[in-house]
Amino acid sequence: MTLQAYALHKHLEDEGATFYVTRDRAQSEAKTISPEWRDCCRIFLVEVPTTKEEIVSFLNGGACVPHGFKRLRAWTLTRRGGIVEVPVDHA
Repeated sequence: MTLQAYALHKHLEDEGATFYVTRDRAQSEAKTISPEWRDCCRIFLVEVPTTKEEIVSFLNGGACVPHGFKRLRAWTLTRRGGIVEVPVDHA
């Protein structure tokens, strides 16, 4: 079973990400970044492998740390807040 979500990385070197259900929501959050730094952020459509047991554990308050994310698509922001798709391997 897999789950798809949008991961917002606010800085190119940033290993951490904030996840969103829709690309529009990720883009809205990315627009809060100062325009001169927007080209340093990336939005990725990621596929997250999971199991029913992991989801149930998470719902019951257990720690669920997904691993093995696969990046499917990538976007960068323009200075005005628009998005431009970029190759995943160059993002």
